[in-house]
Amino acid sequence: KSFPQLMNEHRLEDAKRLLKETDAPIQIIAQDVGFNSLPSFNRVFKDSTDLSPSQYRKKASQNVN
Repeated sequence: KSFPQLMNEHRLEDAKRLLKETDAPIQIIAQDVGFNSLPSFNRVFKDSTDLSPSQYRKKASQNVN
């Protein structure tokens, strides 16, 4: 894997945790984990999980309840 791919994997793991554990806006989470733009975060996230960040958060919250 290339360095950018590895970085994105780590960023996505952090983003998934933040989506599950916080109510922070997705835009803020994207910035916090190191993405420069929301569209690129959404694209990378969806390519990796087959869900948008908001769908992931919703599904994660349903699994907790």
